[in-house]
Amino acid sequence: MTRRGSLAYYLAAWVCGCLFMSVGFWLPGGWESTHWTPSFKGAFGFVGSYFLSLVFGAFMTLLFALVLRRLTAILNWERLWQWVLTGAALAPLTVWTLALLGQAAGGREAQLNRWAVMLLLLFLGGPMDVFQRGLWVAIPVGVATSCVLYLIHRAFEPKLDSVQR
Repeated sequence: MTRRGSLAYYLAAWVCGCLFMSVGFWLPGGWESTHWTPSFKGAFGFVGSYFLSLVFGAFMTLLFALVLRRLTAILNWERLWQWVLTGAALAPLTVWTLALLGQAAGGREAQLNRWAVMLLLLFLGGPMDVFQRGLWVAIPVGVATSCVLYLIHRAFEPKLDSVQR
């Protein structure tokens, strides 16, 4: 599993993607408290929002990383600018798709039991919040995350001289 750097790749996608998304939402109004962290302001508010984004953004960032890696492999794209453009387009598309799924499932919330509602919030709560607060933030976050993922992907590529004969 880690021969091609999959563990490092997806862990970096989760940690860096959620960090970049937290920074993207914290910078414009960072010193004010939010509805997620009402008693925290400033740096404490950022740490609180980053923790919440790690929990609620995990599924979204891992799905983004999986689709990005598969899409660039299928298209045989090996340059940084190709990964960056793909990430810039894929990030808002991922957020938009998952948010629409969450909104569709949220309309049937009365028919679901509480465990299904909690799982729905866990997997689709982050994308729904990003969609409501501003989908445009996903574009620079996708660019930054795809840069990091490109570097990790390239670091674990098999080298020509290390291929066993």
